[in-house]
Amino acid sequence: MSRSNGLAPTPSGKPELGALICRVCNEVVATLPTNGVKKIYGVCGKKACMESTIRSGG
Repeated sequence: MSRSNGLAPTPSGKPELGALICRVCNEVVATLPTNGVKKIYGVCGKKACMESTIRSGG
């Protein structure tokens, strides 16, 4: 994974069209080489985002 915003091919030859997005602050955490545009939601490592997730139950 890397954090580039361009569409330059990775060593695998696939452009990084996938995005890992924090579901609390909506920041793009990383990009992934995928065959098409994909959005994957998780929680970033920011303390506020992690605490918000714990308070809301998950």
